[in-house]
Amino acid sequence: MKHRHLIFTICFCTFLLQSLSLHAAEENTGHAIETGPAEKLILPPPNATRAVANPSTLIPWPKGKTPTAPAGFEVSLFAGDLDNPRMIYVLPNSDVLVMESVPEQSQSRIVLLRDSAKRGRPDLRQSFLRRLNMAFGMTLIGNRFYVGNTDGIVVLPYSTGETRLQRRPEKILDLPSGGHYTRNLLADSAGKKIYVSVGSATNVGVRSASSPRRAFHCGQ
Repeated sequence: MKHRHLIFTICFCTFLLQSLSLHAAEENTGHAIETGPAEKLILPPPNATRAVANPSTLIPWPKGKTPTAPAGFEVSLFAGDLDNPRMIYVLPNSDVLVMESVPEQSQSRIVLLRDSAKRGRPDLRQSFLRRLNMAFGMTLIGNRFYVGNTDGIVVLPYSTGETRLQRRPEKILDLPSGGHYTRNLLADSAGKKIYVSVGSATNVGVRSASSPRRAFHCGQ
């Protein structure tokens, strides 16, 4: 009987201590704590911890070294010394356009690279189009060259082989600003429509009412 009484006393004290601990935890956190098979992890409230970022570090190729390619392939440097290159577009005559997408007002530009001898390195490097507004996307439909500025779509006439566009761009569509500035362009196979990526207002989270985002398409 003494042993049974001792066991009962220990069990009762353990239960009492657990109950007091749970009650204190509820008062301190303001959240109910579930135990047993249905136990759940309680996360801190939103914005309780500071944001953490781990951006990548750009490391140039060591002198005389190139990335290792699979058997049967080789890697060589086609062009370097570019300022924030974000998009590449190849024209029908094989000229390569590189968008230097500078996230500052009227500082983006397109660089033209031409490899006339097909040797794997350009013999002509030319400023194709300048003073673009945080531009990103570009596409050619017929003889009309389109660029996606952060605040709208502009178009210029283009002739095959042309190395510089000197006419003033014509804006054909306004786009909402704010959020991510990149506006990619994609023409449909018939060349009748251009699909525009307008970006998102945030990386993760509820859409801001002050920065509505919509999908657009525009004709020629």
